Amino acid sequence: MVKKILIRAAVLVGAIFFIVYCYIQMRSIFNSAITVQTANVYTVESKTEAECYILRNETVILSPVEKGCFNYLIKEGEKLSRKQPIAQVYSSEEDLAIHEEVAKINERINVLENSSLEKGYLKTNITKVDSQINEFVHLLHKATSMGEYNVAVYNRNDFLTLLNKRNLIVESETGYLDVIRMLEDEKSRLTASLSSPIATVVSSESGYFYSYVDGFEEQFNADILENLTVDRFFEIINNAQNSENADCVGKVVTNFEWYTLCITNKEQAVFYNSGDFYEITYPYSSGMSIKSKLSYKITQADRDEVILVFTTDNVPEGFNFLRRQKAEIKHSEFYGLKIPKDALRIVDGFEGVWVLSGNVISFRRCEKIYETDGYYLVSIDDKFKDENVKYRYLQIHDSVITGGKDLYDGKVIG
Repeated sequence: MVKKILIRAAVLVGAIFFIVYCYIQMRSIFNSAITVQTANVYTVESKTEAECYILRNETVILSPVEKGCFNYLIKEGEKLSRKQPIAQVYSSEEDLAIHEEVAKINERINVLENSSLEKGYLKTNITKVDSQINEFVHLLHKATSMGEYNVAVYNRNDFLTLLNKRNLIVESETGYLDVIRMLEDEKSRLTASLSSPIATVVSSESGYFYSYVDGFEEQFNADILENLTVDRFFEIINNAQNSENADCVGKVVTNFEWYTLCITNKEQAVFYNSGDFYEITYPYSSGMSIKSKLSYKITQADRDEVILVFTTDNVPEGFNFLRRQKAEIKHSEFYGLKIPKDALRIVDGFEGVWVLSGNVISFRRCEKIYETDGYYLVSIDDKFKDENVKYRYLQIHDSVITGGKDLYDGKVIG
């Protein structure tokens, strides 16, 4: 009986020992599990978001008569000379509607005339026309996907011309003479009922024309920059009154140079140096970026606000000159290897990370150049070429160890 009890006790002790042994081995295996992340190149841009005000030298153009409807003779942003006609003034909306209809007919006639083909152009050029149409479709798709619908408007006549040419090639025709004659007859009928304009508006200045007038042209111009203080700036923007006038035909921007005044604080202003160029991104203009010169900074001892005055003479097509808008000002760019924060270690007084090369663990030095919540950017250094250094520097595509225990230089993972 005693013998059986001893045997059972021995078996039980052996089972417990085996279970404990297995537990220790399994824990060792799981605790030594290693996870890695490839050290890849990463770029970070540091920007300041700011409220901005657009300033230009602008001259408001008024109608010579108190009431009337405007028929513009030039396009938005078009360059004009002094005393050049800008618009015709009609006494009624009916007259203006007739004139606009005549303008549309002229546009259609122009498209059809440009669509006509010369003899010998037929069949042989359909491949070229199809290629041009495909390019237009790609351009329009890309522009509309970015919200730039004005591209479709600006290019609609060229696109219609190509479609008309293709139709003529397929139908073995050379032009649209019958349609053009019909449109000419309609234009003559409308023109006969059209009254003459009661006035013509001419420009008092040479420059670039814009029909939109917000009423702040006299208050937000380059003249306010002379001796401007922070207090004075906020006084102007807080007390400015919209003086919009129904008789305003538009305005003339007298030169290309314009200003972006950005409101920031003293902490952010230290990143910007007067005389240097910075990239400003304007969300209201489909994220358009313009490189501008920081002419100077307006500071005041008793205020934390700083006014950054940027200048540029670049006027890209389709830019939104809304008086007050948001902008992002890039002040620096960091380029390096991205590593998780919790991968960083200190070994023998050197800062760096553990890496796995094949099945061997080794230590690599690295130098932080940028920090964010979850990771560091470290410099891409060629010092690893020096065989005399104790620890080589981290290289691109190294496998950085992000998880594991009992790590040391030279450890072999079996």
